[in-house]
Amino acid sequence: MTESVGISVPKVSINGAAVTGIKADALLDVRVVLETAAAAAATLRFHDPYFELLEGSFAKIGTKLQVAFPDAKGTDVIVFKGKIAAIAAEQGAADRHELVITAYDASQQLSHGLTPTTYTEMTAADIVSKIAKRNSLTAKTSITGKKMTYFLQLDSDHAVLDELARRNGAEWWVDDATLHFTKRTLKAPIKLKWGTTLQRFSARFSGAARVDDVTVRGWDPATQKAVTGKATRSAVTSTKVGLKLKMTDTRATQAKALKASSTVTDMPVGAADEAKALAEAMQADLAAGELRVQGEAIGQPKIAAGSTIQIEGAGTQLAGTFVVNRVEHIFGVGRPLLSRFEGGRHGGSELADHIVSAQRGSVRNRRQFAIGTVTNVKDPDKVGRIKVKLPTISDKDDSAWARVVSPGAGKSRGLHLMPDVGDEVLVAFIGGDPRNPVILGGIWSKKFAPPTPEPVKGDKVGERSLVMASGAKLVFTENTDKKKAVVALKHAEPETNLQFDKDGVKINAKKGTKIKLVVGDASVELASDGTITLKGGAITIKATKNLTLQGQKVSIKGSTGAVMDGGGSKVDLSPSGAKVQASGMVTVKGAMIKLN
Repeated sequence: MTESVGISVPKVSINGAAVTGIKADALLDVRVVLETAAAAAATLRFHDPYFELLEGSFAKIGTKLQVAFPDAKGTDVIVFKGKIAAIAAEQGAADRHELVITAYDASQQLSHGLTPTTYTEMTAADIVSKIAKRNSLTAKTSITGKKMTYFLQLDSDHAVLDELARRNGAEWWVDDATLHFTKRTLKAPIKLKWGTTLQRFSARFSGAARVDDVTVRGWDPATQKAVTGKATRSAVTSTKVGLKLKMTDTRATQAKALKASSTVTDMPVGAADEAKALAEAMQADLAAGELRVQGEAIGQPKIAAGSTIQIEGAGTQLAGTFVVNRVEHIFGVGRPLLSRFEGGRHGGSELADHIVSAQRGSVRNRRQFAIGTVTNVKDPDKVGRIKVKLPTISDKDDSAWARVVSPGAGKSRGLHLMPDVGDEVLVAFIGGDPRNPVILGGIWSKKFAPPTPEPVKGDKVGERSLVMASGAKLVFTENTDKKKAVVALKHAEPETNLQFDKDGVKINAKKGTKIKLVVGDASVELASDGTITLKGGAITIKATKNLTLQGQKVSIKGSTGAVMDGGGSKVDLSPSGAKVQASGMVTVKGAMIKLN
């Protein structure tokens, strides 16, 4: 039988003043819920049939509320500190109204508001400390980890703490003004004995979600290689997940017969140690969910989220310790304090549930984007598709044929710039279906750097270009002075280029080479030594005004003849003779003239 325990009358204070006298006598019910990763809540019900407490100044929104219960030694234990958030009038037993006060602790403000925040070169513990300080809390963390180069907060502080906890295998909760962020750790226990302080107790072990190993795969753009992290179930002891019951070890050994492995590919990681840490967090979360314990203790106000309970007198299999995830302290008039507690993973853990749903083949948050490396560009249908390897998923398997997104793509038109085998690309999946991949574009990295390393001048991009692997490029230079803007088509040899600027069009060729324009049998050739050669079946030079030919020596040669026509005068030269003809006077002048 349950040992008799005295009535634990709560001590309530509002805004620092103790609730006493008639008001204390009107207290009917107190419920305080303390839970990891959630705001602590207190609900108090007062007998108020004539609305005197409601209409008076007894309680106001935003005022402080504290609840304490005496322990077995009569020492008051504060179980809740917070602020009143809601006040209600509800009909209770016999249709008599009750004043209902609801309050939350300081962690409730973590869900309020959202200001996008960037954290650079910080560990998870650093970010937790920043969040705590921002909310007037003091952080107490035991998590060590690698610094994250960049972390962007786009959700509430509460959501960020959840994410960091999941990725680090940790729990978080607020106790008064302290934000605790730690792994599930066994501490000095609160001892509960079956049949005395422990009134109800149940434990359930399930190996249904057990996996022998969890592998997390990611991609390192700096090395252009896949990264993996692996965690085995055998490396996760019950102590590491805050459970040290003999039942856990016994049943976990038996569950080895349920062999399974799981690979996670859609939680981006960029380094092996990050993948390893995430795999360990997932495996620990799964292990913590194998055992679920629930119980009811009486007269135990010290039980809180994160505290450790030791079970005694319940046989050898249930003997041991575990970390409490949730407790609800319940007081009713004429009854002792009842504390309902839970241990092991309760509710749903996104990481563990993520793996379990994958094992069951259920529809889950499908992959939307992935990094790929091109493996095949020879599309048998000749419609510009390629195949890629997705290193975060497999080092061996190619994707389905993927269409390539291209500006202006349409029937026989569009910008046609296909990636090469080995290129890193960003892959998207239509509807999250891996059977329908599309290539969004290529990605530069340290290993495959941009062709123009520093096109920026000051805070402006001074040059934009289209560059081929051969070195040929189309370059657009930017300038606020439009007269200085240049468009250039350049060869791999930089001296060879076609340039459009304010002065016109200029074609340059490397010294020792030629510029040659050819149309059928006609050609114009410019050599670097200054020689210009025009060739064609017939060449016509026509000027609407003057035509001047000038040189050190001017030679005109006709294979069958040459004619110079000056309007009314004409000189006709042929192999058979020469003829000079004029409509007017012909003048021949010289220092000496010889006529044969």
